[in-house]
Amino acid sequence: MQTVNWPRVLGVFSLLLFASSGAFAEDWPRFRGPNGAGLAPTSARTEWQATEIAWQTSLPGIGHSSPVVFAGRVFVTSGDEESGSRFVNAYRLSDGHRLWERKFAATGHRKHKLNSFASPTPAVDSERMYVAWATPEQSLITALDHDGQQLWQVDVGEFKSGHGFGVSPIVVDDMVVVALEHQGDSRWLALDSKTGEIRWQRPLKSSLHYATPCVRTTGDRRELIFTNWEQGISGVDPRTGEVNWAADVFDKQHIESSISSPVLSGDLVIGVCGWLGHQNEVAAVRPSAAGNGAAGDGAAGDGAELVWKLERGAPLCVTPIVVG
Repeated sequence: MQTVNWPRVLGVFSLLLFASSGAFAEDWPRFRGPNGAGLAPTSARTEWQATEIAWQTSLPGIGHSSPVVFAGRVFVTSGDEESGSRFVNAYRLSDGHRLWERKFAATGHRKHKLNSFASPTPAVDSERMYVAWATPEQSLITALDHDGQQLWQVDVGEFKSGHGFGVSPIVVDDMVVVALEHQGDSRWLALDSKTGEIRWQRPLKSSLHYATPCVRTTGDRRELIFTNWEQGISGVDPRTGEVNWAADVFDKQHIESSISSPVLSGDLVIGVCGWLGHQNEVAAVRPSAAGNGAAGDGAAGDGAELVWKLERGAPLCVTPIVVG
């Protein structure tokens, strides 16, 4: 298995896709691909020549989101820096033919100079695609069918951050899951993927975080994995939002933020937390078999054992990739 570096070059107005890569035969349905691992089951080249560009197209505005791919279609978002309008475009993967474009009116607002109005990566399943956008006053989760028709839109509340929005949704079974953690009323929540109805939400005492959750499967049990500074690394029941276990592993001397997303390595769960000017940390925990039992010798919290921790030289914004 080989890591994938998405061959996407998104400047102010361009999206590039390259030919002759077996990786594109696979669906890439969410941020960092299947389960957020950043891995593809086929090999991918790491060097390209300009003559090998399969197709190139223009995009309205800019966007820091990644493309998602499903059933031969590429979906990509962008935002206009002046008006704040957001866009979703769909292209045919084979030749770059634009299938449709949808524009959503919005207002511009304060954000980090390196952020964009379209930083969250969409999520897609066999019936719908889901996009998340926010202003300080509202956070909108929108579902479109694969032909671009809006099916539902839900405002899940304000998003308070001078840095702007950047939280990517994921699809778990028949739910859309979002980690809405900011300087206001933070929570994890799940919406019905068909109707947008809120299935559950879990209020949090949390500051600003941008980590996108993943799913851990053990036997017939599945759980959502979240990371943040306040709770550490957590395993959550996707059906109810109840916390199965939590590992409080990050330093509490300074306020930190989880920007990179959690990843899995065998029976370990790996999370990153930090802040500019302070130490950045990478921690690996091993949840107990029961999920909510006693912690092991390297106690990190209810139902999890701290296996190892890197406290110096860790990246702040880069999500790890596990190979082998």
